[in-house]
Amino acid sequence: MARWKLTEPHYLSVPSERWEHTTTDSRTGKPIRKMYRVPKHLDPRLEDDWTHRPENNNMDGEIIVCWEGKGKERDIIFEGNPTPGMLPLDDEAKEVSSRFSWTPTQGIDEDSQRQSFYARLGDTLIDQMTELKVARETAPSNPGLVHGNHAGHDGPEPADPRGPCREGPSRSGAGANHRRGRAS
Repeated sequence: MARWKLTEPHYLSVPSERWEHTTTDSRTGKPIRKMYRVPKHLDPRLEDDWTHRPENNNMDGEIIVCWEGKGKERDIIFEGNPTPGMLPLDDEAKEVSSRFSWTPTQGIDEDSQRQSFYARLGDTLIDQMTELKVARETAPSNPGLVHGNHAGHDGPEPADPRGPCREGPSRSGAGANHRRGRAS
């Protein structure tokens, strides 16, 4: 068996999950049905999503997921790899999860969620952004260098890369008129 308990909300690729789009053909008036595979949203905090309830306890339920042919009757079959929000329940699931560099989130309580892979990843990204901001603020600045435009620049305006603008007739004839966009 390879079974996992969800400890975080997930969108999982569940083979049986489909969405039907129905329209009417404007020429024939017949209905057109298209079926699309969509991920299934599962949240262990929502009672309607629970697949298992402990006996004599209707307050705490679980969502158990597995791969095709690897679970029990009420488990939800999913495709793909396990995530950090899936706690392995058996030896095969532990072996599969051990191939990845993350540690599974242990529960749905607040402390477990704060220690989850995604919470730590978010904290790391915030720390990196803070370090970049501090580095930018402490970097030596060049007062003569202005980003974006020439506002506050006391020197001469930069030369036009197209060269000086000439008005009036050209000495080189039709070729000059053609360069300015006029037909000869």
